[in-house]
Amino acid sequence: MGCGTTPTAAACAPRGRELASFVFAFALIGAVASIPALSHDSLHTTYERTFSYQANRGSPFSVWGLYGWPGGWQEAVQIAAVALAVALAVIPRRADVVGLSAACAAVIIAVQLGIDHWFYLYIPWFFGLVMIALLGRYGAPVRSRPDVASESARSHPPAVAVSN
Repeated sequence: MGCGTTPTAAACAPRGRELASFVFAFALIGAVASIPALSHDSLHTTYERTFSYQANRGSPFSVWGLYGWPGGWQEAVQIAAVALAVALAVIPRRADVVGLSAACAAVIIAVQLGIDHWFYLYIPWFFGLVMIALLGRYGAPVRSRPDVASESARSHPPAVAVSN
């Protein structure tokens, strides 16, 4: 019985220890990985040079920067991308790899349409999923065979061990 099927806390203890170990290891590795960045600058400087810079810079590599379209349209596209992702998460769809890859590709493309800086090197993010969605229907469907005993197993009665 797992943690979700039994009401006792003793069954959940191993899962809790595993989760605590993971959280501790994740925090430790994150702290060690941050040492080079934080040893020379403050956390504020690191934020300004990464997130703030990327959020405030202009780019001619999207329809928003190239043509100077109003920001309201860009926000509408971004909201539509989030709505698409939520809708695909809750509305039933094809329950196979082809349907899942088509849904994932649609979400990635919708998110990329709303960003300020788009580069052709972003195509590989969705290209594999698009190819699976387009070409996956041509593959033979995988069907499992029913579990049937072999002829030799069906023709003999079960042997009983005899001991002295």
